[in-house]
Amino acid sequence: MKAEGPFDATAPADTVLRSSDNVHFYVFGAFLHYASPAFRDLFSLGQGSAAGKNGYPVLPLPEDSKTIHYLLAVIHPYIDKPKLDDSRLLIKVWKMAEKYGMDTVVGKLQKQLLKDRWMETQPHKVFAIAMIFGWKGGAERARNRSLRRYQFRIASNSRT
Repeated sequence: MKAEGPFDATAPADTVLRSSDNVHFYVFGAFLHYASPAFRDLFSLGQGSAAGKNGYPVLPLPEDSKTIHYLLAVIHPYIDKPKLDDSRLLIKVWKMAEKYGMDTVVGKLQKQLLKDRWMETQPHKVFAIAMIFGWKGGAERARNRSLRRYQFRIASNSRT
C-alpha cells in the first residue's frame, strides 16, 4: 500500500519504512538519524532488507501507518504541523517517539498540547495524557486549568 504524500513513492528518499499494516513510507534516513538515536543504531546495524522497494533498504516497524505518518509529519521540515485531534493517535505517536528516543518529537507534542484547543476545552484530557507519560509539568498545568474552569462554572451558577 502507498503512504500519503509527502511520503509516497514519488518522494525523494533513500529509505523505506514499512508499517505493520504494510504501508511503505519513503523518507530520507538522515531525518531519522537526526531525530532518533534508535534509528541511527538500526541503520548502523544494517537492519532492513538491502534490496527493498525501488532499491532502497526497507525497515519494518511494528507501528501502524497512521502512527508512523503522524510521527513523520512532526519531524518532516516541508509540511505543516499535524493537528492534534485524536487523543488515541496522539498517545500512540508519543509512545513511538519515546520508544525510538525522539525527545524533540515528545517536546513538540507537549508544546502543542499546552497551546492547543484541548487545554482550553478539555484540560482533563491533557491531564490524563500527561499522567500516562509521567509529564508532571503538563499534568500540573492541566489540573490548574481544570480547577479554574470548574471554579468559574460554580461562580457563574451561583449568580443565577
